[in-house]
Amino acid sequence: MPEETLPQTVPNQQLAADAFPDPAATGLRWEPASAAHLETWAALIARTAAVEHPSWFEKPGDLVHILESTTNEARIHTLIGLDTEGVARAYGRITKNPEGDKAAGMGCVDPEWQRRGIGTAVIAWQEAQTRKRFDRDKAAGHATGRPRLRIRTEEQHSHQARLLESLGYGTVRWFNEMHRPLSHPLPDVPVPRASSSRYWNRPSLSPSAWPTTRHSRTTGGVSHGTRSRGISPCTSPRHGMTGAE
Repeated sequence: MPEETLPQTVPNQQLAADAFPDPAATGLRWEPASAAHLETWAALIARTAAVEHPSWFEKPGDLVHILESTTNEARIHTLIGLDTEGVARAYGRITKNPEGDKAAGMGCVDPEWQRRGIGTAVIAWQEAQTRKRFDRDKAAGHATGRPRLRIRTEEQHSHQARLLESLGYGTVRWFNEMHRPLSHPLPDVPVPRASSSRYWNRPSLSPSAWPTTRHSRTTGGVSHGTRSRGISPCTSPRHGMTGAE
């Protein structure tokens, strides 16, 4: 699907790095994610996952890794929406490699707080931060092209797909994922006499293959099914999903 261009009507003040969603409109106080938010942040994600059943979701250890990132500093790449009692009800973040041609957007809204415009506000913030990130990378000498934001969704999450499509996103890639319960033993498959099997380990690779291996570990190897939209005035969980560009 061809990339689409974002409308040119995003207010200038929304492009500022600290332009969080409007507290009056969303009913939430917005802050960058920090170690102080870890418990309520993880609880928000787990609470949402219990209702939406994604194939994968971020655990506390993953959130610590996000906060420790030097490539995507949490103070400008994350936001958390807190209610009046300090409970996290929504969060969003973007990630991008300096030389990358797109940013990836992730986030969620508490199921009890959905259908209030909060998800739309989070995406608007992600789009603004993506523009800013592309500007910073370009200023640092990285050739990144037009800003693009890619947001991954899973096929069963039709409410996410409807929201993204209403904002001008379109599906660019699909991936299938297969699951097998580990409660049953592996089938006994005979190995042909002309074949052999070995455990994989890094020393068995030639040095020329190491950069590819490192890339696969840091990016998942592929971009899973996503929705994204081109930004020039765009699912991670990390598994098979429909997605938007």
